[in-house]
Amino acid sequence: MSIPQLVTTAWASAASFRGTDKRGGANGARIRLAPQKDWEVNNPPELAKVLPVLEKVQQDFNNSQSGNKKVSLADVIVLGGCAAVEQAAKKAGFDITVPFAPGAPTPRRR
Repeated sequence: MSIPQLVTTAWASAASFRGTDKRGGANGARIRLAPQKDWEVNNPPELAKVLPVLEKVQQDFNNSQSGNKKVSLADVIVLGGCAAVEQAAKKAGFDITVPFAPGAPTPRRR
């Protein structure tokens, strides 16, 4: 995965947040579902490449854990964006840490 792919996917996931009713955003990883995955602004062909890779990361992590320790796809998307921003800054000569707080749920598909 490239830095631009991870950053734009995380941005697209978060960009649907509405301050008026506090809905949308990264929670639920709704970027993987219609209608968000099909919005032109979210670059559907690119999402179709990136999301399966991130879903595999989630699946591999979850399958390697015991008990109830699981990661949501929403968290994988956001963490990928955070890591990509840190890498981009490092390549530009800056050492930064992008804060990350896990806990974004990913509801089951219906």
